[in-house]
This record gives sequence, C-alpha cells and structure tokens, in this order.
Amino acid sequence: MAKFKIVRPVEYNHKLYLPRILGGEEISEVRTSAGSGREIPVDISGIIEITNQEAASFTLGQIELLRAQRKPASRK
Repeated sequence: MAKFKIVRPVEYNHKLYLPRILGGEEISEVRTSAGSGREIPVDISGIIEITNQEAASFTLGQIELLRAQRKPASRK
C-alpha cells in the first residue's frame, strides 16, 4: 500500500479524509456522509493509505502520492 496526501476532502471506505489543517481550526470527530447520510468518522491527518489501483479511481486531484522523506545521514 502507498501513502497519499489528501489535497481535497475524500469520503472513502466509510470515513471522511480531510487535508491537514495548520490553522488550529476545530473539526468535529464525525460528519454526515454525503453518500449514506449517516455519521462517519473524520481523519484530519492529511494522509490516506491505499493501493495504487484504488488511487486510480481518484481522477479529480483529490490526492497526491506522498514522496518518502529521506532521513538525514548521521554525522559522527
């Protein structure tokens, strides 16, 4: 599975994924689903972990592949 950055809100697998919010805005832990009308949990981490095949269904720029961060070489 690959990690993707959330660019725009995504409702996937009964969960709402939101972009990471830096301004300290308060977000409720649940929201109403646009699909079913039921309450679903909210993930504000800004990251979704899905397969590349699943990611192919997001064609409107909702997600971007998260590049792996290189660890700095340790100095001795």
